[in-house]
Amino acid sequence: MATSEEKPRSKNAQREQANARNRHRYATDPEYRAYKLAGARRSKRKANLKQRYSDPQMQAELAKPETRREIASRILTDKTVSVLKKFAKKTA
Repeated sequence: MATSEEKPRSKNAQREQANARNRHRYATDPEYRAYKLAGARRSKRKANLKQRYSDPQMQAELAKPETRREIASRILTDKTVSVLKKFAKKTA
């Protein structure tokens, strides 16, 4: 088995090593875990919008870059507000 400094020989071994590092980081780093969970929520929210609005005209609207940026902006705003609420609770 390769040490942490050596690169594994095969692509599969490299992938396994990277997955092991990511699993360890996810288990031990709360900020990284929150980041990954937030990303999952963002992708679920986009998928939910696409399912909710199934007509072709709305699908075309959701596919536009401007709309995607607006959705991402709103998600970021929601996330920022939730973090600020957590900070407010801690200081209160």
